[in-house]
Amino acid sequence: MARETMYEELKRYVRFTEEDSKSLAVLRPEAAPHFERIAREFYERAMEHEDAHAVFTGEQQVARLRKSLVEWMDRLLRGPHDEAYFEETAKIGRIHVRVGLPQKYMFSAMALIRRELCKIAQKMGAKGTPIMSALDRALDLELAVMLETYRDAFVARIQRAERRER
Repeated sequence: MARETMYEELKRYVRFTEEDSKSLAVLRPEAAPHFERIAREFYERAMEHEDAHAVFTGEQQVARLRKSLVEWMDRLLRGPHDEAYFEETAKIGRIHVRVGLPQKYMFSAMALIRRELCKIAQKMGAKGTPIMSALDRALDLELAVMLETYRDAFVARIQRAERRER
């Protein structure tokens, strides 16, 4: 039997299914018109916090990042939620590590996205309930994958320090 990948194991752990992917796809046309606004609020919030703001090099970079966040939200809802999706999420996490974004902002920023997308799903009536559950699982997966990149970087730093000491 083939060994389960980390992403497969995480999906199984949070019970993220193909039905969840389909639910997110139902949310996408309702949410897409709000992506720009959510991205703007996301970066306005980041600018209010010195440690989060410190990773930005200027307004042009923030504009590019807003565009990337819109693309990320679209990818989140569009899927497919497969190994290529996992790799892209891990790549985003590694970029956050490389630029020195404190990981506490990943959780707090994700809360803003979760809240805004859930508000949109709530307006969809009864079909919004399974969508919100799917959204919770999908965003928890995003956080788990990104936090693994922080852990990997931390372990690598410790290993480098130990090698230098020897």
